[in-house]
Amino acid sequence: SSPVERSVQEVETVTDENRMICDPYPRLLVARDTVNQGAAAVPMSVEAARRLGVPEEKWVYLHGHSDLIEQPLLERVDLGASPAA
Repeated sequence: SSPVERSVQEVETVTDENRMICDPYPRLLVARDTVNQGAAAVPMSVEAARRLGVPEEKWVYLHGHSDLIEQPLLERVDLGASPAA
């Protein structure tokens, strides 16, 4: 349905209209299929950023990284837990 502006208290408080979906998330805190929550990062060198005109105040320097192999969600003994967490 159409977007509705809500207060933080409305979003986080469990009510009949904002029922608990999956602890600790009530309905209004769970993303919908029709909600675009996409984001992206485009790693590049300083040279490339300058060449493309990316303002320096938008630059982010990565200081580390990690990797993991997750067990498929439906194969977990407890859906709310992950060995990687």
